[in-house]
Amino acid sequence: MIANINLKQIILYILPILLWFGLIFALSSQTSKTQDIKPIIKKELSDKSIKNHFAGTSFNYGSHKISIKTSGVFGFVEFFIRKFAHLFIYSVLGMLITRLLKALTRWRLSWNFLCSVLICSVYAATDEFHQSFVPGRTALASDVLLDTIGAMLGILLYLSISQIVQTIRIKKHITP
Repeated sequence: MIANINLKQIILYILPILLWFGLIFALSSQTSKTQDIKPIIKKELSDKSIKNHFAGTSFNYGSHKISIKTSGVFGFVEFFIRKFAHLFIYSVLGMLITRLLKALTRWRLSWNFLCSVLICSVYAATDEFHQSFVPGRTALASDVLLDTIGAMLGILLYLSISQIVQTIRIKKHITP
């Protein structure tokens, strides 16, 4: 069941999603050179301490081997900052989509969760496809998975906070 929607709801629920979609699109339209944050990292962090802690760390992400040896110290740090950004950006998107569905539908939480994850995952996949046309950028299934995990975390956080707030409101009305 879908509730009636008015202009105020469009502004409160749909506009933030469209703006967030636009932000994601704009960020993924930037070349890798434009998004290079290694110079900033060099100013803020000591490469010796990073080397001491992570010199032996090595793993595969997609088809790429990630290590200080293959990426350099600051490239290694940049990798984690970029991947955290994926989680954060898609957790916010997950919250916004869930907020919309919760406001406009009478669905059970599980259905709301699944639909929100699906919408975020589809957008993540289309965003990665879009990146494949941007110079210096690649489309990675691993990033779609990471984006989906970020969305799930945001959705779970939003639904958990909503349940806590609802429980508090109910208790306030029951307590004399």
